[in-house]
Formats: sequence, structure tokens, C-alpha cells
Amino acid sequence: MSSSTTTQRVGKGMDRGYALSAMAQLRLAVKHTLEAADVIDRGILLRGNQPRFVLNDDFLQSLEVGIPTMQDFLKKAAELCENRKSYFKIDPNDVAIKILCGSADLAMLQAAWIGLRRRLELSLSNFEKYNEELKKVKLHCLQLRRPPNYTKG
Repeated sequence: MSSSTTTQRVGKGMDRGYALSAMAQLRLAVKHTLEAADVIDRGILLRGNQPRFVLNDDFLQSLEVGIPTMQDFLKKAAELCENRKSYFKIDPNDVAIKILCGSADLAMLQAAWIGLRRRLELSLSNFEKYNEELKKVKLHCLQLRRPPNYTKG
């Protein structure tokens, strides 16, 4: 099996192993709430419009890599579904990510995380739904291709 075939079979990111895959990037989504180590408090003496609270760099980077990759999976799976004209959007207009990149209010940061985490859970259930739709289409296509006098045996 060629390297490009392997990449296509395991999905974007998995060709470099689990640690660099979208699934690994989104492993943080299991956190129900943000912990002190997840948030950087820049203090109250900031210049200009800098937000006081931001996610730590590793956490934010994993979301900025994982979410677009998962979104791409959702889009491609939905495009393969015959009657589907739209697909689930994890963070429409990047509202949650913008807040997680910086907020003057810690409660707002926490609320954005809880909302985004829930949307990530929903993205997985939507992906499973698209997958089930594809299985039904594939089964239907296989049934259509059978000769009329086909019998199992």
C-alpha cells in the first residue's frame, strides 16, 4: 500500500500518528470546565484593549488545529450524503474561539468553553449520523446492482 493510500485511509492528520491527529488535538474537549492551568491571567494593568484572560497557548493551539480538521471531516462526509444540503458547524463565525482567544471576563471564557465543548460533542454525533446515511446509500446501491435472479448461497 502506498503512502498516499495510507493517508487517505486513516484520515487527515492520522498519517503522522495519533498524537498529531485531529482526535488528539481535540482530546481537551473532554474537559467539562476550564482549570486554572488552562487560563492565563494577564493581570489588571494592561495597556490598550488587551484581554485579561486567555487560554494557554497549548490548549488554544490544539483547538485551532483540531476544530478546522473536524469541521473538514463533517463537511466532506455531508457532501457524500445524497440529500444533505447543509452540515453541522462546530463554531459558527468562530464566536467561541474569538472569546477563548481573550476576554476581560473569566466567566465569559468559561461559558465559551462549555458551549464549544458541547458543540464538539454534537459534531461527533453528527458525523456518526452522516456515516449512517452513507451506509444506507451504499447498501441501497449494492441492492440495485444485484441481478434479478441473484440468490444467496
